[in-house]
Amino acid sequence: MKFTSALEISTGDFDWRGQRVLVTGGAGFIGSYLVEDLVHLGARVRVADDLSSGSMKRLASVAAEVDFVSGDLTDRGLATIAVKGCDVVFHLAAKAFGMLYSMAHNYDVLRDNVAMTLNVLDACVDARTTRTLMVSSSCVYDDDAPTPTPEIPVHLGVPESGNEGYGWSKRFLEIQTTYAHQQMGLPAAIVRPFNAYGGRYAWQGDASHVVPSLVKKVLDKSGPVEIWGSGKQVRDLLHARDFALGFRLIAERITNCEVFNLAGGETITLTDLVARIGSTIGIEPEVVFDTSKGEGRLRKEADLTRLHSRIPEFRPTVSLEDGLRDMVDWYEAGLSGWASRPRS
Repeated sequence: MKFTSALEISTGDFDWRGQRVLVTGGAGFIGSYLVEDLVHLGARVRVADDLSSGSMKRLASVAAEVDFVSGDLTDRGLATIAVKGCDVVFHLAAKAFGMLYSMAHNYDVLRDNVAMTLNVLDACVDARTTRTLMVSSSCVYDDDAPTPTPEIPVHLGVPESGNEGYGWSKRFLEIQTTYAHQQMGLPAAIVRPFNAYGGRYAWQGDASHVVPSLVKKVLDKSGPVEIWGSGKQVRDLLHARDFALGFRLIAERITNCEVFNLAGGETITLTDLVARIGSTIGIEPEVVFDTSKGEGRLRKEADLTRLHSRIPEFRPTVSLEDGLRDMVDWYEAGLSGWASRPRS
């Protein structure tokens, strides 16, 4: 499926040609789109990825033009090697899973993500990067956060209960980045993505995220589609290709450590989402609700006022209809098993 090109969208404040750019997690779901765009814009791109949830197949179209560093960024030496010589760093790499897995592995998720962040930031300070974009998460927000949710400071409340270890790790990422900016002058920006979906997702059983999980349940046609909780949960979706666009535009303009929500700006309930997935393949799925399972925050909706004010160039290029078709095509083509299951 072809989408509207995002390459022509720019803040006009930065020329990527010849820039030495590192994308951590660049073989991943969102990172691979970002790597492709940067290569096409003339950047000299390096990818650091341990391939635990990434795949080089996602980078097939640009593999010959990308420098690849294989390894785990919890290794300080590996992080130093990956960042060395780079002008710009996009830190996307993370241990990030669906709610069921995350709730059972809070310690592992917190430990690994905090270690990766510290190693990457130290390496960026040493390398004197001119731009550093650090990817946080909407999981930093409290379950009772107001909706639409503005960029609330991370010291207020607690992270969402369904992803508590992950949420804390991303709060630490923001604090670590802020201190690196204040004390060492690191030029940086922080982005809080909401729910991503689209092709290139690698389903990982119970560790899969909510939207891909529902797509799989509908397409498997193995009986009623089970939704955890009430089905009234509201999510603010954005295609992975547009997350990559948003990351790039924020990095082009922002170096003062501002924090930005990033989402599609249109919400949908999980029950309605299942219906939309079904209509994509011409069926009306039967839905059942398992209220014994946690449903996470009832409403995850981003206030995008700051994004639209500071980055007015950003606009989604993939509609929900086209994005769901993209995800369905990806699954039906048998490409969904590109990644291994998460390591416990």
